[in-house]
Amino acid sequence: MYRSILVPLLRGEAEAAPLQAACALTAQLGAELRVLVGMDVGRARAFGWEFMPAGPDEASDLAARAGAEALAEDVRRLLEGHRPPCKVVVGDARWASPARQAVEHAQVADLVVMGRPLQPTAGESAAFGMILLESGRPVLVIPSTARTDRRYGTVVLAWTPTREATRALHDALPLLAVARAVHVLTLAEGAAGTARFADVEAASVLPLLARHGVAARHLVEPRGDREAGEAILEHALRIGADLIVAGGHGRSRLAELVFGGATRTLYLQAPIPVLFSH
Repeated sequence: MYRSILVPLLRGEAEAAPLQAACALTAQLGAELRVLVGMDVGRARAFGWEFMPAGPDEASDLAARAGAEALAEDVRRLLEGHRPPCKVVVGDARWASPARQAVEHAQVADLVVMGRPLQPTAGESAAFGMILLESGRPVLVIPSTARTDRRYGTVVLAWTPTREATRALHDALPLLAVARAVHVLTLAEGAAGTARFADVEAASVLPLLARHGVAARHLVEPRGDREAGEAILEHALRIGADLIVAGGHGRSRLAELVFGGATRTLYLQAPIPVLFSH
């Protein structure tokens, strides 16, 4: 069960989509909502694999603090009257980037809810990757154009017998438990693969989900010549899904900042929320 939900605001604005989605979830699940306003001080510079702010002088520190506090106050007014009450905090790690601040706060939350602009910058994609890979927490990405006024009634769970997919399934259980329909989607390679997966359906994840009160269907679909992320997304849109659950893969140190494959496709292209887990 999610008891604590974190919304990191890293773009210097009160992003409506993740805030509205998180408010709906906390009201539905009775969780605590915490909003982190990241404070970026000084000029940014690259140092190895770490994104490090330059040493702030007093003026830049005060300016950054004033801007972050003003945004935090805007968010407090926006969420005034929300039940359960939420807490808005300003990142206070002067030498850490906003994404690094978010990682530290995410490590003591159950779920992270992040916004995704229509065309994310490389820095925004890198921040998502850092939070997903280094916090150890699931990240629910809400596209800026997604509807946030409805619950996640129909969910597509992308399933393969891998560590990432297993972790994603367990991290998503609180959402799966309140969904109306859960489609466990397995992508198979060719007709032989489709038959093999169909034959072992009884030994799939359905019994596990049933033990948690989740009634799910196992669907096997040929991947064909499509990239896995495209196939998952096409299926989700075809059935009118409200949410996709997927394991986030990272294959190298570089992939920790810029994902490839299905994770990148779903992050950049999905018009509906996606729960990533790593």
